[in-house]
Amino acid sequence: MSNDIRDRQLLDALRVEDEKIVQLGQALEKAQADFAVGGVRYAAVRDMVLDKLGDPYKKPAAEKLLPSKGKYRLLGMSMGDAVMHVISQESEPVHLATMRVRLHNGGLRDESGREVDGRSVNAALMTMVRTGLLHKIEPEEEGGMPHYELLFEEPHG
Repeated sequence: MSNDIRDRQLLDALRVEDEKIVQLGQALEKAQADFAVGGVRYAAVRDMVLDKLGDPYKKPAAEKLLPSKGKYRLLGMSMGDAVMHVISQESEPVHLATMRVRLHNGGLRDESGREVDGRSVNAALMTMVRTGLLHKIEPEEEGGMPHYELLFEEPHG
């Protein structure tokens, strides 16, 4: 086989893969746009349900009724609203590491779609402590993590 034929075959193989990757990129962009629009609609309906019925994810039937099982329950919320939502669901005070896991598992992301960082979460917690929404419980042991709890119970529906 001559070098020209081999070179042509290699370029043809690259062209085929190039076409595929362009199509995949376009499909990804469309899926991301569809998800963004769907997320806005989801957040609007979720907020109405939270306002009228309380938190559906606290109800045992939610796992059967809601296919996402809460994976997107914080989608579109501000950091402060998401923190308040998570803390209001907990029966015990929550520390920063647990809060970050709950926020991640609930679908909270920053504007660029990345997982929220600990500093942002900590800043939100400190703001809520200063404004009197949360109580900070200092650790009993040296090097321990502070915990946070609501100073009042939020009314539902």
